[in-house]
Amino acid sequence: MLTTPSRRAILARCRPTLAAGPDDGGMRPPPTRETPHMSRKLLHTLTLLPALLILAGLNTSRACANTLDEAVESVSESVRKYLAERGEDGIAIGPISGPKTGTGRLIETRLTDALKDKGIKILDEFDAKWELRGSFKVDPSGNFPFVGLNVMLFDSNGAELSAFRERFNQETAEARQAVNSTNTPTDAPAGSDAGQITTGVPITESTAVAVLAGATTDLQSAVQETTNDSVTAPVGDTQTPSLPDKAKARAARDAELKDAIANPTFHVVSPTAIAASDTSPFHVEILAAETPGNPFRRLNIEKDGEDRAFVPLTEGNQYGVHVINTAAFDVGVELLIDGINTLEFAEDSLNRETGKWVIAAGSSGFIKGWYVNPNHIDTFVVVPDQQGVAATLGRPQQIGTITATIYPAFEGDQAPAFEQLLAGGKKTRGGTGKGAAEGFQGALLKRNYGTQPLAIISVHYNNPVPPIDLPGDTLPE
Repeated sequence: MLTTPSRRAILARCRPTLAAGPDDGGMRPPPTRETPHMSRKLLHTLTLLPALLILAGLNTSRACANTLDEAVESVSESVRKYLAERGEDGIAIGPISGPKTGTGRLIETRLTDALKDKGIKILDEFDAKWELRGSFKVDPSGNFPFVGLNVMLFDSNGAELSAFRERFNQETAEARQAVNSTNTPTDAPAGSDAGQITTGVPITESTAVAVLAGATTDLQSAVQETTNDSVTAPVGDTQTPSLPDKAKARAARDAELKDAIANPTFHVVSPTAIAASDTSPFHVEILAAETPGNPFRRLNIEKDGEDRAFVPLTEGNQYGVHVINTAAFDVGVELLIDGINTLEFAEDSLNRETGKWVIAAGSSGFIKGWYVNPNHIDTFVVVPDQQGVAATLGRPQQIGTITATIYPAFEGDQAPAFEQLLAGGKKTRGGTGKGAAEGFQGALLKRNYGTQPLAIISVHYNNPVPPIDLPGDTLPE
């Protein structure tokens, strides 16, 4: 049995395995599906595959839909030019602080990769002349929510280089103006700064905002209620939604996301399972083994002080994420740990680029590690220091987040109405999923995926304090 858990967790590398379902020491596997009707019960045994798919199409919900990658590119290019003018080619990456979600680690990792791609050496803070630090905040006060990312350079004495900050704000002024010109609510009082960004670079692409905010939200229901029709069935080219319908759907999506950020909540399916709402067909459970190799047990999901879902893990636990799809259609699941995709380390480049697991209609998938190839995953284990995979992801933050983002999956060229309403109906290209192999169970599937999420489910946890190696140092209280 699991010991009484403390609220501490971090990911680390362990012996690689991949299970087709939770080995929970006595829990029954899901029954085989015998009916096509959707049920709250699991309908048939799972199919869990990393999807080989190249995403296509952009979020065209607003003219200023800046992505996380675009924001990171702005930062990295500003840093590159500043260093080049001074004959330098190395820098340290400091913390990117933000909401209590742990997703600042995602921005740190993306910045590190972008700077390396530009030929910048990432140095240890003791060896670097300068260090890049940053912060981000989520603002849901306007017509649509956004993230504002600010960065600063510090010298070896800890003094900020104000010239860099001034230049960076000048270089990103146009992106801020695009947000500010469209984001003030019509009912805001005169002179209101609601929805306005004054410094840094904005991130407005809705999925990135939700992930960085650690939000849980049911976007499918919000859009469906607005359109008064099912949004998950495929539609033909002659049934392309009208511009007014698209505008209403996108407004509903933005309103739902704003509310999810401002007023966090989640639906309790059972003591161990949650969903984004009482009508959402996608559920998430967290299972843990007391130590690697022991049976997995479902953990009760609690509510933290800010009404967000919280799971208590304790040092030594091996854990996994059980995603349940009770819908009558297949989905692609993008599973993130502290904002890092669990297919980030896939040897196959298409798996890395797509970043989704296939969960077939009426089935579930149990993901308990970073996927490398069909014979090898690096399992999730709670340890007090960084090892293996976790060591490559940058410093852990105090609060971590497990995020499952659910996308529509479909066969052929006709995207469902949900995708056409929110992404302009652009077609995606499909690929074949990984097949059965030692350490990996599944079947060959070929699916296309939407670019717009049906639901996002976030579960938070506490990271342990990393050990301090300097003589005489002690762990903080």
